[in-house]
Amino acid sequence: MSGLEDTTNKYKRTALYLVRRFLQDNDLSHTLKALEDEAADALHNLDGLVPTTTRPLVAILEENDTRAIQSQMNQLAMQGCNFDVELETQPGELDLAFTSTPQTYFGIHQANILCIAAASLPVSSFPDAPYMTPSFSAYVTGSTDQTIRLSEADSGKTIATLTHQKSPILSVSLYPCNPLLVATTGMDGTLHLANLATQQVLCSWKDHLKYVACSAFSTDGQWLVTGSHDHSINIYRRSSTEDSIMQPQFTKRNTVNFKGTVESVCFLPSNPTLQSSTLIVGVRDNHNLLYIDLDANETFAITPVNMNSNGDTWVSFVPVCISPSPSGHHVAVYTDSKAGRIIIYQARTSRIVHDLWGVDADGFTQASCCWHPSGKFLFASSDDKSCIVYHIASGRIINKLTGHEGLVRGITFDVAANALVSCSYDRTVRVWPCA
Repeated sequence: MSGLEDTTNKYKRTALYLVRRFLQDNDLSHTLKALEDEAADALHNLDGLVPTTTRPLVAILEENDTRAIQSQMNQLAMQGCNFDVELETQPGELDLAFTSTPQTYFGIHQANILCIAAASLPVSSFPDAPYMTPSFSAYVTGSTDQTIRLSEADSGKTIATLTHQKSPILSVSLYPCNPLLVATTGMDGTLHLANLATQQVLCSWKDHLKYVACSAFSTDGQWLVTGSHDHSINIYRRSSTEDSIMQPQFTKRNTVNFKGTVESVCFLPSNPTLQSSTLIVGVRDNHNLLYIDLDANETFAITPVNMNSNGDTWVSFVPVCISPSPSGHHVAVYTDSKAGRIIIYQARTSRIVHDLWGVDADGFTQASCCWHPSGKFLFASSDDKSCIVYHIASGRIINKLTGHEGLVRGITFDVAANALVSCSYDRTVRVWPCA
């Protein structure tokens, strides 16, 4: 008999021994008798051929599962280390320099500015725009004056004013497939989809009972989500016709309720191979980040991921703002910790890659953070009226941008202008160009 055959027979004997022992230990007498009748020859002298120290079947299965889980964790850690390389910089890239004085735009609004987005818009949609290029950069802002304003990035000149929102505007989100379209939400519980060029409202909803604090489109434009102080999110889906991509119609597909206020929503960058979009929801009084995969089946399955690295269920902080990295491999969570903590997680895991410290924050913080397009730097508003610039790999604060005279309420990075843009309770928009 070959060595392979001998080994195979050994495994068969051990398997038979384990099954018989399992049946004996669990008083499965009828099944045991059937086994002994059918395998009488194989069971003969079996006790003398299998070591008495052989562990029970259930113990072996438990060990196998433990090893499988450990293997997955090791692979995840290795994968995380590979992803973490994205955050590292070369020696010459350690600092992200800014010009000493920002451009300051007064008069866009006559009240507190609560939210801002940067857009690159087609000149053809604005006949009066004095540009010779196909597109131009602009900023979309929302204010407590109940207006949304479109302003030229170069001058701060207001191009359009939208007055459809009958309450202070809490969020503006640009439609990825057509930046002329913007979703706006307000304190009156409404959501609107409007055209910045024509100032017409395409769709309106009032599906929330309280403030709609946040909104987000998936990066493929298929989904639109709103989060509210009524402890819920609403999920809207675009119709599937080709015409809907540029002039979309959205239909509410689901409402998800939580125990706490929804503080932040965002989407990971879409992965075409997955044919789904991943939504992340941050909720007050919940120790988990909530990942929801949105796909054609509309199962809306929620995957909770503990924000506590030690695995406990204590609510240590509130995720007041969530921002995904450009690659989608990491997620920045701005917390309400009085210690001024922003956490960089590996996406979909509890693994903390870096802790960033130094922002001024408290339990009432209305914070904003966003990534540099390189994925190596993070910008964050601070309650001391400044904007903080972090070098993520080292955790260092490499710049502190000061000048606002009121709380900084929103920030975004204007890729076309290579500049950080901020809005504030001082009623100004400030543009901080990178050198």
